[in-house]
Amino acid sequence: MNNKLILDFIEKYKAIEKQWSEKETKGDEFNVFDFMHSVFGITETKHSKIVAYFLNPSANHGLGTFFLNSFLNKIGIDYDENIKYNWEITSEDKNSDIVIKATSPKRICVVIENKSNEAKDQANQLYRYWYDHIYTFHDKDLDKAENKQISRLVYLSGFSEKTYTELSLQKPDNISLDYQKLDETKGFITNWSFVTELRDWLTECADILEENSWFKFFLLNYIQFWDKQSLKNKFYMENLNNYFKENNNKEDWKTLNKTLAEINDLKKEWLNLFSDKLGRIIFNTNRFYFDRDYYQAKYYNDFR
Repeated sequence: MNNKLILDFIEKYKAIEKQWSEKETKGDEFNVFDFMHSVFGITETKHSKIVAYFLNPSANHGLGTFFLNSFLNKIGIDYDENIKYNWEITSEDKNSDIVIKATSPKRICVVIENKSNEAKDQANQLYRYWYDHIYTFHDKDLDKAENKQISRLVYLSGFSEKTYTELSLQKPDNISLDYQKLDETKGFITNWSFVTELRDWLTECADILEENSWFKFFLLNYIQFWDKQSLKNKFYMENLNNYFKENNNKEDWKTLNKTLAEINDLKKEWLNLFSDKLGRIIFNTNRFYFDRDYYQAKYYNDFR
């Protein structure tokens, strides 16, 4: 591969970006959330607060458990709508984006991991949230913590193609529990996307609301915001696919992606080896600090 291929691609991407920008500036469909995003930037944290607002029965939308009941039904939580539950909805709770809990008459816990802005998964992320909020909430009863009718992890991504990584399901070293990885086969992990499942859920809720409801206007604007994100993604991908076909260089880019992945894996390997070597210093700390001349003379090319 050569620099020209990469530079051509960058120029094409800029041209696509300009085309989309021109479509937006026509102002055909003004959207409150588009405006807010352009001025303030709607971050992942803000999206979490917006979704938590819908779900919270105590929020000033005045609709009580309307959204919450609909959401819980969608993901298959076993509860009775006709019974009053002691619901608690929090956002940014112990690093978890949204947490839904009921302490009575039945203990229910749902954790939503929000990836609206396509942040990468952290190692052991879903396991830690499951342990901190679900397993502990059920008094460390593994059967209850894996029971999809009362316990759920919802992985909510910005685009429908994204899903959680295997690494996020694995147990971190600092948790002493003989349960090495979250068992996906139990069905307590659910994949959702803002542009598919969440959009469909909110659309169904909006359809039930009265036409002259101020909150319906607000809700439809949020749905439209995600519709436009989906259209933007589709617009970019279709144009880029056409670019690859016209220039017949798709294989070159596959080769580049493969090479970059191999480099990234090599970096991780180096990092692990380096970390391992640093970890071995402990037994020899005194000599390293107090007899530096001796140490450097004998081990002049050692990491230490």
